[in-house]
Amino acid sequence: MKSLANVSSGQNLSIQGLRGVAVLAVLIFHYVSVYRNDILSGVTPGHALLHLANVGWVGVDLFFAISGFVVTSSILSSVRKPTDVFTFWRRRALRLFPVYYLAVFVFSICLILGLATTAGYARAIPFLLLHLSNIGIVIGVPMQDPMISITHFWSLAVEMQFYFAWPWLLVFRHRLPLKSLMLAVVILAPLARGVALLYGLQPNTIYSLTPFRLDAFIVAALIALRHHEGGLTQRTDVLMNLIFPTTGILALAYLASSEEWHKADPTVQIYGYSLLAISSGCLVGSLFRQTAPVWLQALLSRPAIVWIGTISYSLYVWHLLFSGLISAQFRAFWLGTSDSKWTSFSGLLGDVTLNIAVAFLLGVLSYNLERWGQNRKPRYSDPQIVAGAKKAA
Repeated sequence: MKSLANVSSGQNLSIQGLRGVAVLAVLIFHYVSVYRNDILSGVTPGHALLHLANVGWVGVDLFFAISGFVVTSSILSSVRKPTDVFTFWRRRALRLFPVYYLAVFVFSICLILGLATTAGYARAIPFLLLHLSNIGIVIGVPMQDPMISITHFWSLAVEMQFYFAWPWLLVFRHRLPLKSLMLAVVILAPLARGVALLYGLQPNTIYSLTPFRLDAFIVAALIALRHHEGGLTQRTDVLMNLIFPTTGILALAYLASSEEWHKADPTVQIYGYSLLAISSGCLVGSLFRQTAPVWLQALLSRPAIVWIGTISYSLYVWHLLFSGLISAQFRAFWLGTSDSKWTSFSGLLGDVTLNIAVAFLLGVLSYNLERWGQNRKPRYSDPQIVAGAKKAA
């Protein structure tokens, strides 16, 4: 059986490949959904592409599940006392912060140069610096502009908030009924979202705030914890391999059958997120334990998909920042004016392809910065702590 010490994504190619699938899904979703109204009105051909793209946002939920599993496993294998939490944080910061804050700096330069015209856009900067973008969205701080967009940073904020709080609960798990609390989160999450909708909370609030999305992390984290304790059996593996395709196909089929905005659908808000959390958690657990179908492990372990997974963080950070500007310039080149709408599928496809190409270019360039941070060696005397902390990155 695979040990938690080997949970590092670099040593589990299929999980790294799952990251690649997740980020590609998010890219297609964002680059197509911006033309949703044009497609629905019949101006722009592409209904089939919209149906496909409409499931792409679940890539974020896959990222949450991967983080829940990998971070939990890394903490369990490397954090032995409360002070080791700071080692974990340092490793995460060295890997994630250089690319993240470079993007925030570039965003600030774009504001100075006047590339974004949204009133009050500079108010977003403190929320970006403090990893509170999701809260900024909820309270009405501008996070989106037709040319320069940082709206996707909400999920990075949710992940960082999870990284900040979760290690402490794991460190003190022997003093807490942690597994019971985790089960309660999974069971009560849809109820909390339903009550929030009933009392008039905006769908974007429910989608963006960490407490409403915790189940996306916790299902996978619970599986990692049970694995660490030796509580997973062959019967558990069979069950996970039944659950993840059943719940996943059900959720994806429902999403693909509709052209509606997922946040506006109460069924998705209340039950859909839970189905995705369970499906994603079981999928990650099965891949880690190498009990998932062989064909799926082989597919996700293909070099190209693994490579995309390797640069997925940098790719995600940059993919939406300039997409509006790129699309506007491409429409101006293709149609003569950036104000025109796509009336051909080839134009729409070219727009999406160009955005993907630029995102990959920026992702590859900035990945070197991410790798530099990841390879930095902390000054600790305990070689086991150093090894465990490096895997947490």
